[in-house]
This record gives sequence, C-alpha cells and structure tokens, in this order.
Amino acid sequence: MEEALDYGRFTPDNTKETAYLLLSTAKQQNRISADIINTYVKFPCEAPQPTLRRAALLWLENKTGTMSSYQQIAAGDPFYSPAQHREVLRAVTEVSGKPKAEQVAWYRMISRSACEGAT
Repeated sequence: MEEALDYGRFTPDNTKETAYLLLSTAKQQNRISADIINTYVKFPCEAPQPTLRRAALLWLENKTGTMSSYQQIAAGDPFYSPAQHREVLRAVTEVSGKPKAEQVAWYRMISRSACEGAT
C-alpha cells in the first residue's frame, strides 16, 4: 500500500500487488480499514444488489472497527432509508455473534446473493 498523495494527479492505477490510497487523509478520519474495504472488496458481478452489498461491507467494517454510520451511507445514497439501515445492522449484529466459520459462510452467501439476477 502506498500513499496516493505522493503522486498527485499522476497516481498509478492499483494493481494486485500495490494499492494507492489517500492514507494520510484516511488516517486522520480513522478510515484506513474502511477505505481498503471499499476499494478492494469486489463482488462477482458489476452491479450487486445495493442492500446486500451494504450488509456485506458493513459486516467487514464491523470486523475492523470502522463501521460507517447511517449518515455517511445516506450522504452517498438518497434511497437508503433509516429502516433499511436498522435491518442491515440487525443482520450484521446477528451474524457477528456466530462462530467464525458461520460468519465466513454468511459472507460468501450474501456476496453471491447480491449478484443473483444482476448484470
């Protein structure tokens, strides 16, 4: 991982070996793990179902202690409601209390489900 700020507008593209993130900004906002998750967690389709995608990402953020607030998510998605957020958090809390193997199985299942019928 390298600091993207060092490259200015000539930041190289991310590769499998090297990620270029605004680490200094992310560190100030305590968002390094969340930025890594949002940059590198990929679904097996181009347009995953938004609520299931959000559940998977919030579970990962929960595991790294960087869970996004409703306000952060809603700022980028005007169609995300407080009721949806409560439901996603309920699911994340429930799965987070299960044994590790069950959590991993849930993550794999939710990732696949998010892509069923997607383009």
